[in-house]
Amino acid sequence: MNGKDLHPLFVVEFTPKKELPREVEDAFNKWYKKHFELMLKVPGIVGAYRYVTAGSKTYAGTPTEGEKKYFAFYELTDKDPIDKILSSSERTKALQDPEFPPFLKYFDLKRYVYLPLYRAQR
Repeated sequence: MNGKDLHPLFVVEFTPKKELPREVEDAFNKWYKKHFELMLKVPGIVGAYRYVTAGSKTYAGTPTEGEKKYFAFYELTDKDPIDKILSSSERTKALQDPEFPPFLKYFDLKRYVYLPLYRAQR
């Protein structure tokens, strides 16, 4: 199967600078749920997912590595240029939420755009 059924992804990675206090983590997760609703109003974003790494653990004998990281995945339509989607006034509005800046001191942020190649499934 090729990548024509897939959407480009805009990914935001939040890496905590140190272990988060429980109340900060809870407030951040609550805020992000609201932020997702705003981001889904952005023309060209057709889906949104959020994940957190499991950290350094072993699952069925397979070790995983790394510190806790949060990821937001935004599925983008392939009909609009990515620059147009990411510079829209709706996205700007979603990022101007006054509740967001206090969280920035707790995280290092990275942003990526992934273009589809192929997909395999059963």
